[in-house]
Amino acid sequence: MQVKSGDNFVPYWPAELYTAVPSRSFFPRGFLWDEGFHQLLIWRWDIHICLDIIGHWLDLMNIDGWIPREQILGAEALSKVPEEFVPQHPTNGNPPTLFLVLRDIVSSTRRNKFSTTERNEISSFLDKAFVRLEAWFQWFNTTQLGKFDFLPFERPKCLFECPTFSEGHSNAHGGKDGSSYFWHGRDKVTTRELNPKDKFHTPINYNDHIYFASGFSRHFPLDLMIIHVHHIQVKKNATWISDVGCFLQQIACIPSQRLLERTLIWERYDNDNSDLVSFKVCPSIRVIDLGYQLMQEYRSTAILLSDFDILNQMHFDEVYGAYFDFGNHTEKVRLRWQEAKELGNNYADRELVREVLEMPQLKLVPHVGYVNLFPFMMRIIPPESWILEKQLDLISNRSTLWTDYGLRSLAKTSSLYMKRNTQHDPPYWRGPIWMNMNYMILSALHYYSQEDGPYRDRARTIYEELRGNLIRNVVGKYFQSGYLWEQYDQKNKGKGKGARPFTGWTALVLLIMAEDYSEI
Repeated sequence: MQVKSGDNFVPYWPAELYTAVPSRSFFPRGFLWDEGFHQLLIWRWDIHICLDIIGHWLDLMNIDGWIPREQILGAEALSKVPEEFVPQHPTNGNPPTLFLVLRDIVSSTRRNKFSTTERNEISSFLDKAFVRLEAWFQWFNTTQLGKFDFLPFERPKCLFECPTFSEGHSNAHGGKDGSSYFWHGRDKVTTRELNPKDKFHTPINYNDHIYFASGFSRHFPLDLMIIHVHHIQVKKNATWISDVGCFLQQIACIPSQRLLERTLIWERYDNDNSDLVSFKVCPSIRVIDLGYQLMQEYRSTAILLSDFDILNQMHFDEVYGAYFDFGNHTEKVRLRWQEAKELGNNYADRELVREVLEMPQLKLVPHVGYVNLFPFMMRIIPPESWILEKQLDLISNRSTLWTDYGLRSLAKTSSLYMKRNTQHDPPYWRGPIWMNMNYMILSALHYYSQEDGPYRDRARTIYEELRGNLIRNVVGKYFQSGYLWEQYDQKNKGKGKGARPFTGWTALVLLIMAEDYSEI
């Protein structure tokens, strides 16, 4: 594994990784955002193995709090990776799905799902891991911040308007703010991609807009050299980070709680020795105060990033009733064949290059897919809000996401639906059905079906039908082919496609069968 350092790439330090790989034959290496989904299963089977795996990933963190997204360790793993994807850039991240697992584990301890010994082991692990978890959070909260200040202008209320700038502001590039984020690492040079991904293999956007950093390589688009951009999934970086903030708030007091317990013991044991009590209690109280101070800081961050009004101001389209990315975009872009002459050859060849027919403008990006549902998945939308009804409309609409086999990754109405991103880069997250996102959507449907509100019954109906479709298709295709698949073909009766066997996040079908969903 090679990492960018200055102008060069240098080898990462020698390391080993205990990990659940997505596919032993095709992807024999660890993937950071996949791992979170893997561990949703594994902790329910063996909490000791789960904590060991998470600890291995945290051990790969560098001094800045960055963890490489793809762990290409050893000759076997290296043989499966194209050369251009081996180098990784320490400014590019991956969704911190390990926090989904940790938060799920902490919630389960409160529901007494573990023995006393296991609870103590979990508490000890979180105590030791807190410094690295906090460093990881701070890395996200600084390196992935949005460069777009929404204060100087009024964001358009629908897809077809352009922003109106306040007096004295010629553009909206007002510096970094604390409530918007975008995935870094987009290739600003290439002309061979319909919508540029990040060139260091990091995934999220529909350009196949979700590049590697986001987790959604080759998805749908914010167009061209994103200078002004806020990703709704990175507002799920904001909603990812909001979730992380909530979790860190929960565990920030663990070390201080232990010190408080020790303090009370010392007080009882040394009640006749005031000097000794004073010596031991005062340092403890200072640490306790620090723990509560951290709790308050993370609580404030979580509240800001899950603020429903700010989310709607930045990403919600009132006419369409959906959340969208915001940034430089045009629909008038295409790939066209162009003659190319390779160095050293005297014959002409052809290649597909991007042609932009209209300059991008700041606007909401008119594509609907998994990314647009992250506020729904993370349960930010109040159960009584009319916006929840609009999300249910999008999910259940056959013209957008609904199929008899699961939810598509990109709506049929999108101009990029099933479009290639390059000559050699077929659609990936631009239509096929993926189990990890369907699991998260099901989890949210299950949640809203149990919350008091006017859309409870409808959420329950959609939940039951989607759950049945997913189970029938995945199990049926398993008995037909003998495999769990990387993705499922929404256009060909849910047929398995991509890598196989893919017992990574596709195995979440087991939790769907058990109706065992993660706590968010």
